[in-house]
Amino acid sequence: MVRGDVSKPLVRDVVLKSWKRCREAQVLPEGNGAPLSMADLDLERLHDKHSNLLRAAFEVSKTLSSTLRESKSVLMVTDSQGVILESYGDKAINKSRVESYVYPGACWGEQQRGTNAIGTALATGGPVQIHALEHYCEGLREWTCSAALIRGQHNTDILGAVDVSGFDKTLNVHSLALAISISSQIEATLAGWEAHDRIVLLQLCSEKASHWKSDGLIILDNRGCVISVNQNAQEILRSRGIKVDITRGNRLGEMGATSSLGASSLQWISEDWIQPVVVNGKKLGMIIVIPHQVSSTRSVLARSADTSLNQGAIRTVVNHAFDRIVRRSEVMCAAIDRAKRLAVAKCPILILGETGVGKEEFAHAIHEASGVGDGPFIPVNCGALAKDLVASELFGYADGSFTGARRGGRAGKFEEANGGTLFLDEIGELPADIQTHLLRVLQDGNVIRVGESRERKVSVRILSATHRDLRTDIAEGRFREDLYYRIALASLTIPPLRARTNDIVPLAEHFLELLFRQYGGRKKRLDDELIEVLRAYSWPGNVREMRNLLESMFHLSDSDVLGSDDFPHEFIRETRGAKGGCISEMETGGNLRSVEREAIVIALMQTQWNMLKAARLLGIARSTLYQKVKSYGISTVS
Repeated sequence: MVRGDVSKPLVRDVVLKSWKRCREAQVLPEGNGAPLSMADLDLERLHDKHSNLLRAAFEVSKTLSSTLRESKSVLMVTDSQGVILESYGDKAINKSRVESYVYPGACWGEQQRGTNAIGTALATGGPVQIHALEHYCEGLREWTCSAALIRGQHNTDILGAVDVSGFDKTLNVHSLALAISISSQIEATLAGWEAHDRIVLLQLCSEKASHWKSDGLIILDNRGCVISVNQNAQEILRSRGIKVDITRGNRLGEMGATSSLGASSLQWISEDWIQPVVVNGKKLGMIIVIPHQVSSTRSVLARSADTSLNQGAIRTVVNHAFDRIVRRSEVMCAAIDRAKRLAVAKCPILILGETGVGKEEFAHAIHEASGVGDGPFIPVNCGALAKDLVASELFGYADGSFTGARRGGRAGKFEEANGGTLFLDEIGELPADIQTHLLRVLQDGNVIRVGESRERKVSVRILSATHRDLRTDIAEGRFREDLYYRIALASLTIPPLRARTNDIVPLAEHFLELLFRQYGGRKKRLDDELIEVLRAYSWPGNVREMRNLLESMFHLSDSDVLGSDDFPHEFIRETRGAKGGCISEMETGGNLRSVEREAIVIALMQTQWNMLKAARLLGIARSTLYQKVKSYGISTVS
């Protein structure tokens, strides 16, 4: 046990206050691990209660495997009481977690385990890092732990915490930034799901609102919070002598397991007024119908039940934004589904994919489906900007700030995108000094034009894209790690065209239709031989290359039917065993294996590494998939 002077100059204030709380709670400093707080059955119930939190944490953890492994650290997710729900990360640390009770069911509140990152973060309400001897209990002093809270929308409820822990020699100050970034990503993922559910809930209710024209209508989300009321609601409540705050955002009560608010929760609500809204077995919220006439209650709800709010086919504005993206393959459909979920959140998104896969098309669709869809969409190709003009293009410039500057100055792309979306394509090409400037803008939302000192407030949603491996760039010092965590609160991977061969023909036909509309002339179609050639070609330039290739064929062919002879001869040897362009197995074997491996990795990523679902996407048996994963050496960090 460490003894001596613990005055403020030697001990951080947050640690000193925590030690005092632990002493008052009579925590034993000789302790080692964390006590189990519940039996397996109770833990299962806790997992059910926090299923969304765990699902979001899993989504985020998939992108962190290499980071956790390289830093020899473990990621823990807890509930609001500090009980560990799940852990991920370095296997060497996980092997020793039995000794320190770092596993699901262990409680790391301050009163159970003294000063530690999880318990102290929950006690103080903010992120904290506890290093080595700062731990109150002796058995924890070989660890450095960094924790940040996970909050619900509007920073109201504390849902839980995330903690990045490792032995004190392997961790550094960036671990706290990582924990904060992870909590932000989880919050953004949860907010996206919640926003999507609200859109569906409001649309369903608006379709049925005609049944309650003269009645009071209150729509609650699945947490019992008011998200919409009609004009009659307050007046009818007042006439009944009911005083209750039904302003938007106010929580009226907890939702039970049956999606109902019982009389014990709110005495003024009659059970007859409640209509749960359930879609595909998922509870989205409820409608409280306050009848204008007391006798009409039963009949109103009977009519609403007849119209079936439990329908599975739901049309939302989110779908329309993605309609123009051609897809038939399962991996592309999965990517679009993820993009739809992320679109309704407000978090920055990093779009990953090879050159030409359609990253800007996805960014535009995400913008249109988002809450700022009515605002401007400003795309910027960071790789095409002259290095000495990048700052002025992004942030604007003042009058006379440099030779050739426009008189009166000029607004930059951030100001142009105010109230909308700024799409930073090829963000990995930004110079180091611009990365620093960009980080400051993302942190405080203020833009300073080149040659000025005045700050201009902007509200912009950031979407970024790159074909580079930014984690490698970070390791080699070409990209700022703190900027990465700012722009990649969520990520979206667009599969290359060679990994989704089922999309090749529909895409080609789509482009031919667009070319006909643009240039007129005669409609053209593909013959069977050309279809085989297109399917066999490796498409290194992806969708962009297909569009350019078909445009060339469209103009050069005099026939209504495009055949294999119209396919440029210089591309024939790139096809994978196409008729009329065959090459030997020796030449194609390596390429085919790399394509197959890539398709498997994408399928696993899109299905959250669920082997059964991935096998179905690929159209192979699960046993075959296991063999191929082992053969290619694929792991969660591939």
